[in-house]
Amino acid sequence: MKRLLVMWDIDHTLLSGGGVAGRAWKTAFTAVTGREWQVTPSFAGRTDLDICTEVFASHGVTDCTPDRFFARYVTEVDRTRHLFAEQGSLLPGVPEVLAALAGRGDVVQTLVTGNVPQVAAAKIAAFGLRGGSSVAAPKKYPDELRQRAVRLYRESDPKPTIRRLAEQLNVHHEALRNWIRQAEADAGERQDRPTTEMAEENRRLREEVAELRRVNEILRAASSYFASELGPARRRS
Repeated sequence: MKRLLVMWDIDHTLLSGGGVAGRAWKTAFTAVTGREWQVTPSFAGRTDLDICTEVFASHGVTDCTPDRFFARYVTEVDRTRHLFAEQGSLLPGVPEVLAALAGRGDVVQTLVTGNVPQVAAAKIAAFGLRGGSSVAAPKKYPDELRQRAVRLYRESDPKPTIRRLAEQLNVHHEALRNWIRQAEADAGERQDRPTTEMAEENRRLREEVAELRRVNEILRAASSYFASELGPARRRS
């Protein structure tokens, strides 16, 4: 059986870290170099080592090694890792896609990222993802628990902190955060994600398009076959 390898980037593909790593980067830089942060490079699509090289050059740093910097950077990220879930979020649809692919025996999911390993691990752990040689979706919770958790949050006055309520319900805080945000979208209270009804309709349309493409491929193959078979016969006649 052929297997499909799916390699996931982390930042802005699986999740948004809410700027936590960037702030840790700046704090670590000043701590190890004694210099104020002045020039912010582009982080997108680059490895941490590549970014470090540019930052050192743009700030005139010659007396610090990347190893020293990254050791302090990892320490800063570890100190503030709780902020990933509080200020960041999984991108819409990520849990559903990961879960769907995880259910397929012909698919292997893994991570490919420019983050140093310790920071990559902190980011995905903050949102209940499991990484390493493979990446899996967050734990699946019963629909009844999801509905009860959202109701408790929305009906509470004052509102409890998401992390505290998640601990009381024994669910991951980022899962609860996503449930609440989805409920707010369904109620028309936020516009940054589709409603459950819209998401289901989009899923149905994607399945229909995939089926139409499959049928089209079959028809194309059949047309080619009959053209090759009938062509010689026509020439002989």
